[in-house]
Amino acid sequence: MIDTDISDVELATKIVDYLPAKYQKIMAGCLDSLKKIPNNADETWQFKKFMIMLYLALYPGQNEFWSLKDNSYKFWRNKGIDRLYELQFKQGVSA
Repeated sequence: MIDTDISDVELATKIVDYLPAKYQKIMAGCLDSLKKIPNNADETWQFKKFMIMLYLALYPGQNEFWSLKDNSYKFWRNKGIDRLYELQFKQGVSA
């Protein structure tokens, strides 16, 4: 069961942990950026950016950054929780 009250950084970290190794390498820089948000930065935008980069990495050629950026923070937060659930389920099935 996924704790939906976890922080954006915790959610992103768990998603990256469950990704296949090649995607972990791709997303490592994005995750580091999310972890090092300056105090004056918009945290919700940083999480949205992380999720957009994740979708661009997982589904290349299907979406463009500009078409994804207009989705709300809540949309991306829900996508993140859904993605984590799917990744955990896949790992449980393959174990």
